[in-house]
Amino acid sequence: MGWLGVVFKGDISQVSDILAIASTTGYLGSLTTFSGWNQKMLQLCVKSHWVLSVVGFLIGIVLVAVLITLGVETAQVFRWLLGKLSSNWRVNSFKKQIAVMVFWF
Repeated sequence: MGWLGVVFKGDISQVSDILAIASTTGYLGSLTTFSGWNQKMLQLCVKSHWVLSVVGFLIGIVLVAVLITLGVETAQVFRWLLGKLSSNWRVNSFKKQIAVMVFWF
């Protein structure tokens, strides 16, 4: 989420609009995964497992905050390195689009 949703989204859009849409979809998918985690914690509450539920909520919130921060920080370093190593380029053909998608997956 930190890499694609915060730091690189504008850069990705400059390279390829389709790739920006695909990465945003992945970003939204990560949000639904987080809500699935919270749903599990709610189910623990319903089953009267209060301690596990509270610990799970706290782990989920802290873990997300730490990992988003880590993602943003590492992406900024990676972006700086890319700026030193590469020039401006754009994916403007079908073959380049496929190559980028294969690289990402």
